[in-house]
Amino acid sequence: MKAAQEGNHILCGLRKKALRFPTASAISTICPSDYLQLTQTANTISGGCARQE
Repeated sequence: MKAAQEGNHILCGLRKKALRFPTASAISTICPSDYLQLTQTANTISGGCARQE
């Protein structure tokens, strides 16, 4: 369970950075499937992010 929480925390941080920096759009053009999967995962756990902060 702790590993899952740490994973959520990492993804929360990535999601915040993606929102803050326009490089996220550049990443999506380089590797769209990986970026899409990461974004979907981050969106899925974003409710958990809000509770942790």
